[in-house]
Amino acid sequence: WAVSPWRPCSKTCGKGLQYRSVRCMRQTTNGTTVESPNHLCPRDKPSGVQNCIKKACHLNWVVGPWSHCHGLCGVGHRVRNVRCPVAGKCAHGKKPPSRKFCSRESCYQWIIGRWSSNRKKTKYEKKKPKVMFLVALVMTFLTAENDNRLLKDLPQADFGRVPERLTLSCSAGCGSGAQRRSVTCLHRLTRRVGEKCSADSKPASQRQCKVKECKKIDVVLETVCHRDKYSSKQCRAVLRFDLCSTRGWLDLCCKTCEDAGRN
Repeated sequence: WAVSPWRPCSKTCGKGLQYRSVRCMRQTTNGTTVESPNHLCPRDKPSGVQNCIKKACHLNWVVGPWSHCHGLCGVGHRVRNVRCPVAGKCAHGKKPPSRKFCSRESCYQWIIGRWSSNRKKTKYEKKKPKVMFLVALVMTFLTAENDNRLLKDLPQADFGRVPERLTLSCSAGCGSGAQRRSVTCLHRLTRRVGEKCSADSKPASQRQCKVKECKKIDVVLETVCHRDKYSSKQCRAVLRFDLCSTRGWLDLCCKTCEDAGRN
């Protein structure tokens, strides 16, 4: 019988098998060796397989699914359960990770303010609309006492109806104006101003607005206008609320109304 050396164990750990070749060989008259049928060999055939035992095998780690991303914003983390079926039987060097990083939404966000105009309001506009017009009417009569012609015409003057609602958020009382608002990049947690907000998602800080169309001044003064009888601040309020189209207000602020009509 011709036998070869044992081959390596079929398992790297635990129980396995080893194999070797076993052949019946005979020698011819000319001295060469040839393989013959097994029954021609006189003794029992040696075994070609045997058991082998390597070092004890470690069990495989059992892992669970990853959790959702923990954290309020920015970089967060995911966790999962990693356990050994039998304590101490798993290789610690091959333990899968039980924690990993993940990304959440940015910690910075755009904070926007309310739409408003950047025009400074006069002291008359800061008052409630009806109160402002009552004050303006009283000042009209006080101014008229020093002017006999205006005093004579006042009972017939048409000061128009007080608007039910006045919109002060647009920079122009009539025609096209503009509104602005604050747009600030803030940290969600610390509320500190930063520069890490996405420029592509930045909201607009300015837009056009129009309260109403401006009326054409079609009232003609009976006398040549040299100057306003109201103060400049008062006449700006008259122009602001588009009251130049009525004779009473036009008489009091003729210069301001005429200049606005030319523009």
